[in-house]
Amino acid sequence: MLHQHGTHLCSQNSTHFQSMARRIFRTGAFLAMIAVGTALLPPLVASLHAADLAAAKEMFGDTCARCHGPNGFGDGPDGMTLSTHPRNFHDCALMAKDSDDKVFQEIKGGSASIGRSNDMPSWGEALSDDDIRNLIAYVRQFCPAK
Repeated sequence: MLHQHGTHLCSQNSTHFQSMARRIFRTGAFLAMIAVGTALLPPLVASLHAADLAAAKEMFGDTCARCHGPNGFGDGPDGMTLSTHPRNFHDCALMAKDSDDKVFQEIKGGSASIGRSNDMPSWGEALSDDDIRNLIAYVRQFCPAK
């Protein structure tokens, strides 16, 4: 059976089939690469998250422990001199009352920025937004979600 231009339909269909097969193979290979990459992503994210938490723990020791204590119980040496007792991050009922956004604002702008005492200074110029988010993730570990 001849096509109007003198080519065989079988030949045209074969060429079209080969072209489609190449596209499907490329798509399949691409999807396989995505599947492998996706399988590798959680451990990568977990290791980055662990590194951020390790850095946050060190940052907590350097900047927060003076008032909140080395383990977050609100018993740091400088905190004992303040008129408002520093937050105990292990008081899960109290910690559940504040959203991460509110805690972020408190760290960045100081406790007065959210209507609390002036005892906690602003850390917004000393810490990056990512540093603050990492600190929040670190202190939230003291009260794991149930």
